[in-house]
Amino acid sequence: EKRVADLTEENERALEKISERENEATDSLCEVTTLNDKLAEREKTVEDLEKRLADLAEENERALEIVCERENEAAESLCEVKTLNDKLAEREKTVEDLEKRLVHYDEENGLVEDLEKLNEDLKKENERTRNILSEKESEAAGILREKKILEDKVAENEKAVEMLQKLLEVYEETKRFAEDLKEENEGLKEETQQKLEASIKKEGILQRKVDWMEARLTDSSRNIYKMKTFAEDTMTTTLATTVPHDQVPSVPRSLDVDTENSVESRFLQWLERGKSN
Repeated sequence: EKRVADLTEENERALEKISERENEATDSLCEVTTLNDKLAEREKTVEDLEKRLADLAEENERALEIVCERENEAAESLCEVKTLNDKLAEREKTVEDLEKRLVHYDEENGLVEDLEKLNEDLKKENERTRNILSEKESEAAGILREKKILEDKVAENEKAVEMLQKLLEVYEETKRFAEDLKEENEGLKEETQQKLEASIKKEGILQRKVDWMEARLTDSSRNIYKMKTFAEDTMTTTLATTVPHDQVPSVPRSLDVDTENSVESRFLQWLERGKSN
């Protein structure tokens, strides 16, 4: 009877510990649910990033088309400038020839006045040609400046595309890791329930099974805490790198794979430790 009383008391304590472990497992499942909600938010953020990526690609195509148009316009303007320069040189040569011929003509023959009038007309036409030439040169310079601005914008958009692609890769790794952790927690819950039932039937190994469950649940809680911290860091990085549509984001330091404290580096280190264990 004393042995039965001891076993009964020991079973009651074991059942209390089992209840505590079930509560801890329930909390772990709640944390997994929270992580799933965060992953859903991350999926929405990724959709927005993919949409932004498509917009940037389309904007790059339009910018390249505009650059080609500006290059063609600049080439045409340069051809027109060259043509005007040639005409101006011919006109100046004609004026010089007329001025030389004016010296040899006699004022009485009546050709002097006609030549002077023609000379004035040619000078006015040369002045108009110079003005047109100046306008064409200014227009060509503006087109070249616009081309340089568009090329810089294309380069910045390409950097933004690379950053978004890298962020998508990190998100995919995080998503797969969270799914693996969820499956592991489900398996752990079923395994824990089976072990608890077996421990109740076998009083000789009850304490050892309880210790084993406690150790496994502790490891599970630690893994969930690490995953929660990693998800929060990744979410913070994603929100920090989400910028308005009219701005081009720069690559954040936290995504630099060469940095030892980056999110991706910590995730890979943690994954290697998990494989080793």
